[in-house]
Amino acid sequence: MKNKTLINECNCIHCQQKLNQINNSKLYWDKLILSKKVGIVSLLNSLSF
Repeated sequence: MKNKTLINECNCIHCQQKLNQINNSKLYWDKLILSKKVGIVSLLNSLSF
């Protein structure tokens, strides 16, 4: 696979689809990690006295 810089510069459909996949994956993992952190903080807050 080409590196992300080359994909950004290329305008073919394949590279643009790969770039979309990369960006969507980053968004998915960011949301998942954030929801896990929020869940842990909520749990810890409910346990504190």
